[in-house]
Amino acid sequence: MSARGPVDPRLLRHARTSRAGIAVLAAIGAAQAAATVVLAVILTGIVGTLAGPGPRTVGAWPLAALAAVYAARAALTWAEQVAGQRTAARVTDELRRSVLHAALRRGPAWVAGYGTGRLVAVLGGGLDALRPWFSGYLPSLVLGVALPPLVVATMLVVDPASAVIVLVTLPLVPLLGALIGWATQRRAQDRWQAGARLAGHFLDAVRGIATLRLYGRAERQIAAVRRMTDGHRAATVRVLRVAFLSSTALDLVGTLSVGLVAVEAGLRVAAGRLDLAPALLVILLAPEAYRPLREVAARFHASADAGAVIADVDEILAPAGAGAPAPGAAVGVVAAGLRVRHPGAAVDALSLPSLSVHGGELVALRGPSGAGKTTTLRVLAGLQPVLAGTFEAGGRPLYLPQEPTLPHARTVAGALTLDGEDRPGDGELLAALRTVGLDAEVLAMPDGLRSPLGERGQGLSSGQRQRLALARLLRQAAAGPAVVLLDEPTAHLDAAAERLVIAELRALAERGSAVLVVAHRPAVLAAADRTVLLTPPPVADRTVLLTPPPVA
Repeated sequence: MSARGPVDPRLLRHARTSRAGIAVLAAIGAAQAAATVVLAVILTGIVGTLAGPGPRTVGAWPLAALAAVYAARAALTWAEQVAGQRTAARVTDELRRSVLHAALRRGPAWVAGYGTGRLVAVLGGGLDALRPWFSGYLPSLVLGVALPPLVVATMLVVDPASAVIVLVTLPLVPLLGALIGWATQRRAQDRWQAGARLAGHFLDAVRGIATLRLYGRAERQIAAVRRMTDGHRAATVRVLRVAFLSSTALDLVGTLSVGLVAVEAGLRVAAGRLDLAPALLVILLAPEAYRPLREVAARFHASADAGAVIADVDEILAPAGAGAPAPGAAVGVVAAGLRVRHPGAAVDALSLPSLSVHGGELVALRGPSGAGKTTTLRVLAGLQPVLAGTFEAGGRPLYLPQEPTLPHARTVAGALTLDGEDRPGDGELLAALRTVGLDAEVLAMPDGLRSPLGERGQGLSSGQRQRLALARLLRQAAAGPAVVLLDEPTAHLDAAAERLVIAELRALAERGSAVLVVAHRPAVLAAADRTVLLTPPPVADRTVLLTPPPVA
């Protein structure tokens, strides 16, 4: 089996609902094992009565008992499938929610480092791979643990010689299953990684299709996608090939072992050294000793797939490391030794020795183009992974990029409505627009606050989009002190609108927020409590990568 045993403890750790399901499946498996032995005993008694000397009639009670045990076994099989499917549904739902919450808690910077395509693969078909584990592998494992010892114990009482044969040949099944399982596990891991790479590459290609078409490189992606698809197909075929070969090998071992028991018992019956009834009982029970173990080994590929997926889930749900925002800390941000390098780049995009912004401060961040001002805001907002360094952010991070897109807004009022807010009044929305000097322009529109917006705020000018997004951010900041990160909020504004925005930023700082503004315009720099000069990364830091970064 795997290095972690037949049941991966990470499933029990991350999916609490699996514990009750496993307990129910264990009880059902034990009942199935008992029903199988009782059924064999009843059948042996009926056949012994019909084949023995004297009256060859069977009473009503043995037949009724036989029918009852058959019905009980059928009911247990049905209950096993129902319990397995329901447990799988609950576990996948719980893990999917946990993974989503963990991704949201870690933020876009972690998602970018982990790989969006890889995360989508885990949330989609990845977690669905746990269903065969619960519905097929786990019930077989439970029955494989419960039934063979019970069968061997019964055979020891009835015919010790046949029990010895079973005890000698039975270990061959798990041994062969373990050897095949190791090969299956490696191939399943390769298949899962190939699928994650394919998902990530395809997602990146779809996102950049407009750019690829602009530069005439879209057709090249066809060959790349085809190559990765062929790799995924080949990995899947290798897993299936091993699974089919393992089933054949295990069936062969089980069939030969059962045949050995049957032939040896038959020869002793013919020689008069064994009665028909015990011989028939051991022949009926022998296949049941090997069947569960054969099914466990044959379905080990389901365990290998689940192990490959739960490894990624374990990585996602692991506690966040240093550098994550600290919600309970005082309002402000502190950073030290930050270095950022974009994937595929040969030089750093940011080298920031230290930065601190405390609650009640309005700090301006300035520097030449390419110094990493926007990157600094993205790091502090949790949107950009770092190569080195640490930062702590206390309070709610509110980030306004230089070109906000308003992706989910369909009207002006919708763009100002906060998450979870139930239809704020028009007066409140107009007051928010008035703080950025946009109220008169909105009222001049044909539908006012109900004026429709296109995708990403189309229908508004750059300055209007920026002020609308700023008005929304100011409404968010009104709930209490926050870490406010603004990337040139007055770049597209006239002098009158700029004065209004600066006044609102000063008011935010006076109410306890930590405000960090990337700015070039003199009015913003003059209004700041202090200015931090950001310089491009030193030449010594601009080292060429010896190996390309991993592809998500």
